[in-house]
Amino acid sequence: MSQSPPPRWMLLSLGLIGIVLPASAIAQTPESSGSAGRSPTESAPAGWKMNLYGFVELDAIHDSTQSFFEASLNAPVMPRGTYAGDYGRTQFTAKNSRIGLTVVAPTYRGLSSSAHINFDFFGVEPTEVTENDFYVVGTMRLRHAYYRLRTPVIDLLAGQHPQLFGWGGAGFYPGTVAFLGTVGQVYHHAPQLRLSKILGENFIVEPAVAASRPAQRDSEIPDLEGGIRFAYKNWLGRTIQGNDRPEVVPLSLGVSGIWRHFAVAEYRELPRRPIKTTGWGAAVNAFIPVLRASDATDFSNCLTLTGEFSIGSGVADRYSLLTGGGKFPALPNPQGLVLAPLYVPNADSGLVTFDPDEKLKTIDWQAFVVGVQYYLPVPVVRIWVTGLYARLESDNLKALTPLTNHGAIFTKAEYMDGSLFVGVTPDIHFGLSLQVTEQQRGNGAKPRNTRVHLATNLFF
Repeated sequence: MSQSPPPRWMLLSLGLIGIVLPASAIAQTPESSGSAGRSPTESAPAGWKMNLYGFVELDAIHDSTQSFFEASLNAPVMPRGTYAGDYGRTQFTAKNSRIGLTVVAPTYRGLSSSAHINFDFFGVEPTEVTENDFYVVGTMRLRHAYYRLRTPVIDLLAGQHPQLFGWGGAGFYPGTVAFLGTVGQVYHHAPQLRLSKILGENFIVEPAVAASRPAQRDSEIPDLEGGIRFAYKNWLGRTIQGNDRPEVVPLSLGVSGIWRHFAVAEYRELPRRPIKTTGWGAAVNAFIPVLRASDATDFSNCLTLTGEFSIGSGVADRYSLLTGGGKFPALPNPQGLVLAPLYVPNADSGLVTFDPDEKLKTIDWQAFVVGVQYYLPVPVVRIWVTGLYARLESDNLKALTPLTNHGAIFTKAEYMDGSLFVGVTPDIHFGLSLQVTEQQRGNGAKPRNTRVHLATNLFF
């Protein structure tokens, strides 16, 4: 079934911006392509200012199994002995290309404000779409849509932005050709209302609190997040976040947490009341320049480490595409009815489930991700390499899953990748990566997928 193209008014509006604005008004936004979601330029110009930016990307991918679509993320690997686990897959896609717009308003009585919106083409596809249309007719997807208001007392962020849990968008993402988030990486965007304040000049302290879209709308209570970030601006390091354009970020440490509420329909065919419980999560993120960058133009002999440790229960959606195969159990059918009783949950799979005693339990996950980046002292062209190791596991998913379904869940996952990047020009780079994902199923099987991933980008 064919898809309708992106709304014409949207493409026309963005095109007119590029035509009408003078060259002086089209400036490079600091977020560039930004898998990182960093803040746009927030100076106080004399008038309104608009910046159109983005990148064009082509990805060529070969997998040893047929487990994944374009992004592997935390999806299950198909085991050997199945059709999808015994044969490979090759994909070409341009859907990770991106276009964005930043708007900076004039300062008003000491208040500075800006807005930011961007899209890629990984939107939801109809289930009956053809393979051709799946890859060729990308559906527009909203990534970021938020505004900031900076005041002398406190700063406000309102809209869809990377989550405070895990300090998304603050410079902690690892470098890799792979699509973010990788196995075990906290990576999520959601509508939210955030209050924060950056304190200090060279040594920065940023406390923040946020209320964001609840994991379950029927819980009636938004997710609550809090965190504090430290940065030392006199200690700079070169980094690439995901497959973004390289940048310079200061030595940083972030601590964050999340609390959430669930009110799930009772385990009955015709529920009459909710069963309630709570979820939580904590994360520590670090960005450590080992061999520093002297300034924003320094691109040689720079060594950087990134790291993240996270733990929580009922927070699987904060890790991209993670459920581990966890589902709500089917209702018992002791009478052997042809039409068995059906339980319709009002919460997403992988967050909570009912145990054998019909008690509502949150599903636990714990993960760490460590990365290294080195920028070679090579003249003429820019060359850098990155490496990544991640581990993810759950200590209660197996116990919460009926024995007959143990082969459909995984309780552990390990991920390794190595990437080589070549910057042909400051605006064009190529990346080649080898990525290995291994999972441990509830029945003891250990399926593995090996991916070779080539990506090339032109940033504007």
